[in-house]
Amino acid sequence: MRGWAYNLKNWPNGEQHVWNYVQLDGNWYAIDPTWDDPQLVTAPARFHYFLVGSQTVTETALNGRGQFGQNHEVTKSPANSYSLTYPTLSATASDKVVTSGFELIQGGSSKKYDTLEKALQAAQSGGGTVKLWQPVTITQTLTIPDGVTLDLNGQNSNPSLSGMPVAISGSVAGPLFAIGSGSEVSIVNSGNFTSLENKDSSTCIQNDGTLTLGNNLALTPGVVADTILGNEPELAPQSYRFVTSKKVYNVYLVAQPESPQPGSYSAQSGDTVQNLIDRIAPNGNGPSLSLRYYTYNGSTSPMVAPTVSWTLSRSPNDGNHTKPDDPLENGDYTFIAQVYDYAVPYTVTVSGVPDTPKQYTVTVNGGDGATGDGEYMEGDEVTITAGTKVGYTFINWTATGVTLSNPDSSTITFNMPGNDVTLTANFMPDEPVEPKQFTVTVNAGNGATGAGQYKEGDEVTVTAGNQSRLHLYKLDGHRCDPLQFRQRHDYL
Repeated sequence: MRGWAYNLKNWPNGEQHVWNYVQLDGNWYAIDPTWDDPQLVTAPARFHYFLVGSQTVTETALNGRGQFGQNHEVTKSPANSYSLTYPTLSATASDKVVTSGFELIQGGSSKKYDTLEKALQAAQSGGGTVKLWQPVTITQTLTIPDGVTLDLNGQNSNPSLSGMPVAISGSVAGPLFAIGSGSEVSIVNSGNFTSLENKDSSTCIQNDGTLTLGNNLALTPGVVADTILGNEPELAPQSYRFVTSKKVYNVYLVAQPESPQPGSYSAQSGDTVQNLIDRIAPNGNGPSLSLRYYTYNGSTSPMVAPTVSWTLSRSPNDGNHTKPDDPLENGDYTFIAQVYDYAVPYTVTVSGVPDTPKQYTVTVNGGDGATGDGEYMEGDEVTITAGTKVGYTFINWTATGVTLSNPDSSTITFNMPGNDVTLTANFMPDEPVEPKQFTVTVNAGNGATGAGQYKEGDEVTVTAGNQSRLHLYKLDGHRCDPLQFRQRHDYL
């Protein structure tokens, strides 16, 4: 939805604003997540503009614009110029929204109870979250069942004994809450800083199971009592525990630590990653951190930082040269410290490492006996030969990645550039050679055959023809019949 909206900050002019309509059980309701978003990081999301109707009073101080339909005007929406219509809001807010009492949330269902005791009893079957929507005073010890998260939800009545807001108070001779053996329970606060206190001279919690405390809360026991008896509680992530001299047990939210200023390291000859690690982590000259936590009024206060252990996570270039025996490279190395479940980066710039020439590949596509394939450093002198191909003659080279000064030579030399090189030898087929021919002359009778031109190696048949006075003799003087012979210079 887009229109014009009014609140105390922009009154009386208002401002252009955007909000949402949602349909639930057939009715339309409004949600304004922007104006429900708190400014303090420790504060929860509000539900002031959550599933409200057109007549729900959301701005009590605005004369004539107290109802949501009055302080969120869709009549000024640009959509009206396109003849678009919006759904009609329900007059009243949704009855699904819990704004008082004690809510038990189990799975996807929610049920409201009028007392905290009833909500905790209902949670004995299935656990879940018991959420406070109003402050409460209890008069007897309540047991928190196994699997239950008790959410104080930022509820606030009169200040506690320590001067802080209080969500649960009581004057109980025993503990306010008991956690049985084997039970796993959490006490958290999804709202503004608040506390629970026992105004009697007794403890707040008897913990015989496992208790996890969230942040933004405080436990205040009676003056002479310990805050928690039994097992020591665990803390939720990003929580800082602070126990005062009066035994008030505070758990604060630690603010996101700021990354330290980048560091530098001048490498020595032969330095490896291990030399840098020894300098930074865990007990070297790594940076200290300035930590702060959010107090009960939303401001921050400095705190003592724990011992920090830095772990190398990334190297320059491809980022993977982080093994201790890897040689150092010039560039930025990133270390990470885990502090109160925050991952804090620290950058160290390494300088002074001599540049190492890189190796590049020469690929030669040539004939038989071609040479020059291999790996070369930038600047190396490279000599390649084309080799030979039977029936072909070398013509020239085709080069990729380098310019050749004499590409027509079968043997070339060049200096290796800063990249891979591919060289292809080009060959051309040779011209075919016609075999020599020789002449056979036959001096014989009529019908003699065999005279003509013949290639060396051809088979030749000669006949003498018919002439009564002609006889064919062998070289040894003996008369013979017509003779088949191959042309050779030693026959008559």
